[in-house]
This record gives sequence, C-alpha cells and structure tokens, in this order.
Amino acid sequence: MPNCCSSTRCGRISARPNSRRRWPSSAGANAGSVGALAEPALTASGATASGSWRDLRLRLVSAAVAGLVGLGCLWLGGPMWLLLVIGVAAGLAWEWVGLCGLELREPPSVLFGAGIAVAIGDYLVLDDGLGAAMVPAVLAASLLVALYRTRSGVALAAGCLVIPLAALCLVWLRRGDAAPVLVVLLTVWASDSGAYLVGRKLGGPKLAPSISPGKTRSGAMGGLVCAMAVCALAAAWLHPTPLTPGLHAVTRLVIGVLLGGLLGISAQLGDLAESWFKRRSGVKDSGTLLPGHGGLLDRLDGLLAALPVAVVAIFLLAAINHHLHPLPLAAPASTGGTVTDSPA
Repeated sequence: MPNCCSSTRCGRISARPNSRRRWPSSAGANAGSVGALAEPALTASGATASGSWRDLRLRLVSAAVAGLVGLGCLWLGGPMWLLLVIGVAAGLAWEWVGLCGLELREPPSVLFGAGIAVAIGDYLVLDDGLGAAMVPAVLAASLLVALYRTRSGVALAAGCLVIPLAALCLVWLRRGDAAPVLVVLLTVWASDSGAYLVGRKLGGPKLAPSISPGKTRSGAMGGLVCAMAVCALAAAWLHPTPLTPGLHAVTRLVIGVLLGGLLGISAQLGDLAESWFKRRSGVKDSGTLLPGHGGLLDRLDGLLAALPVAVVAIFLLAAINHHLHPLPLAAPASTGGTVTDSPA
C-alpha cells in the first residue's frame, strides 16, 4: 500500500513534488534551533491570516458592488431593471446547465434556454399575464422530461420552470414602486443571515445532515424569527402591498409577520434544494460569477423560492381587501333631473 505522505502527488490536485522544508545548517542557526523550528509555523500562520483577509476583502467588495448595482437598477426601474433581471436569469441558466453536467451547445441545453427566453420575452413583449407567459416554459419542461428521461433532463425541466418564474415575479413586483421587491429582498437576506449567525452561536442538532451538514435546527428557527421581524417592520414602514392601500398600520404589521414566516420557510427550503442539487452534482459552489461567494445560485437560491410565494400572497391580500372594501359603483349620469337608461 503506498504511503499517503510520499513525495509524489497524484491526481488533479497538483503535479508538482512536495516541497521539502530546508532548515538552517549554520552553527548560529543550530544554536537557535527553537526559533528556527518555530519560524515555519509563524510563516504559515501569517500566510493563512493573509489569505483569510484577502478572501474576506474579496467577499466584501464583491457584495458591495453587486448590492449597489442591484439597488441602483431597482431604484431606477424600467429598462435598467429589466436588463438586470434578464442578465441574472441568463447567469442562473448558465450555472444550472453546468450543474447538470451539460454543455450549452447540447440539444437539451438549447431547449432549456429557449423555454426560459421565450417565457420572459412573452411577458415583456406581448404583455401577457404571468400564467400565460409561463406556458412556453411549461412546454419546454415537458419536452425535456419526455425526450431526456434522465436526471439531467428532470433537473433541466425544474430549472426551466424555476428561473423564468422568478424573473417574471421580479418584473411583476416592480411594476409600481420598488417597495415590494425591497421587502422580499430584505426578508430573504434576514432569513439567511439570521440562520447563519444563530446556527454558529447556538449549534445543536443538524437540520438535514445528508443534504447540508452545516445547517442546524437552531439556525433555521433563528432565520425564521429574523425573517418575520424584518418583514413585519418593512411591511409597516414600506407598505409592500400597493394593491391594498386601505389596510391599517397594525394590520400591515400582522400581515408582515405572517408573510415573513412564509417567505422565511420558502427561502430555507430553496437553500436546502440548491444544496441537494450541488451535492448531487458533486460541487461545492454553483459557479464563479460572484468572486468570493461562488455562483449566483449560491446567493439567490432562497430568493428563487420566495418570489412566487410573495406574488401569491399579494394576490390573496388584494382579493381579501377587495372583498372587505368593495369599490363603490359609479353613480348614473343625470340630465335635468331625469335618469336615462340609454342614449337616444
């Protein structure tokens, strides 16, 4: 059995031989052997600290640039927001194909991309509703399952539904002001951050060890509480349901708590689904589009699951508000005190 510590490395990690440490051979160096022995450890520790600082700095710069671009396009709305959504959808589709182990030029990938592009184009160009715009994506997903009865075909079919639906929800939520999108973004961010911080602080039993060993039940509960709190505050302040302008501030606060719970749960389920997808594909990160963070899917997995829930919730709130506060009927026109049923 070969020694695992032999000087010859094999595999894809490195083709170079192990570098041996060279110890000082002079008398002075031998006299200070303790210091000489400690020097490599200090050097390695310094290199590790320097590398960690570089990684943290890269993550912070990448997050700051992405956040400024995203918030700027969200504030501007219109074509800038559409371009950002289309670009993000294209990046997500590219990473999804890679996780399926396929190339972009292969027929399944072409069908996958066509379904996403036609669905988004249908909504933007023809101004169809969300349901009608998703028909091309559903057809493409059905063809992927029927023609390619493999795991990759099923995974592509799932992405053909998830990616355009999330993109259309982002466009639909930004039809008026930026408040609805901002509330969803803040809630998902609070869920992710709360789960990470509480999970690291408290630890405890694992949430799904076979899928994501790092996630804990305490972290999941912490993320859920943070999502509910942030969504409630944002709902009372930003009023994320412009279709229901008659709601009282306290009512919006209660609705924010409930909506935050739904968004927090859906975001964590989306995170787990993406972790399972990556584990199935044998990769740690979905891509390299975000330096220091991995891929777009690594950062937007929870948002992909939360956006449809937010749209459905707004539709339900609008329906409830319309039922409780129906619009008054327009008074009939009168001429000279006499109401006419129809024009002469």
